[in-house]
Amino acid sequence: MARYSHERKQALLNKLLPPYNLTVAELARQTHSLPVLAALREWLDAALPVVVPKGKLGERAGCLPIRQRGYLFSGANRSSQWA
Repeated sequence: MARYSHERKQALLNKLLPPYNLTVAELARQTHSLPVLAALREWLDAALPVVVPKGKLGERAGCLPIRQRGYLFSGANRSSQWA
């Protein structure tokens, strides 16, 4: 389990209070899921020019995540950076 400094804990707890009023699920998503999704998005964007679909398998396995990345990231955050 990760250990957070007192300042980090306080900063996270402050996001549960006004004016942010985040739920625990939203806070967990921002803290843990968004960095993983950001890395995945960077990888997909870098893979886009390299992937060449050959046949149905390559088209589905290689290009589907790239074409559908808008759906993958649309619910990740309420801000427009993931749209």
